Amino acid sequence: MVLKYMLITGCLVTSASTVTVLKPFSLRGTMTSSHATFGASFIGTRPTVGKAVQAQPYAGCTELANRQEMKGAICLVERGGCSFVAMATNCYLAGASGVMIIDNSTDTTHITLTGTTSLPLPKTVMVPRYSGQAILREITHGEQVVVSIGLDMRPVKG
Repeated sequence: MVLKYMLITGCLVTSASTVTVLKPFSLRGTMTSSHATFGASFIGTRPTVGKAVQAQPYAGCTELANRQEMKGAICLVERGGCSFVAMATNCYLAGASGVMIIDNSTDTTHITLTGTTSLPLPKTVMVPRYSGQAILREITHGEQVVVSIGLDMRPVKG
């Protein structure tokens, strides 16, 4: 994984994006994610927090049918079928405050989500398949899942 580093008030920290599950307790924890080069900045901003809602359709490549549920939510879509920008745009137009793309591969390699747009898209990340599937499983069982999308600001050891 390629990590970027920043110097903040004399302390070297990583700038890897993270997704933290705040609720339910059974999933609570932080997972590393890949972040987009388009949309809202991760640097110098507070994490985006919201209820995780699966996009309908799940691919997120067309207008979302569940717009009412999506207002202020973190939109969950599956990688594949269209560009990262197209997925994030459809989530944004439905009112989502953040976008979590669930990898469609079991390969755990982190990639940068690239693309260009003039729209003010929300923070967009991609998480490994196993992490995303765990979140979806909880949602399917009626649990409310609340996540935070931000930067890993822990000091670098060494």
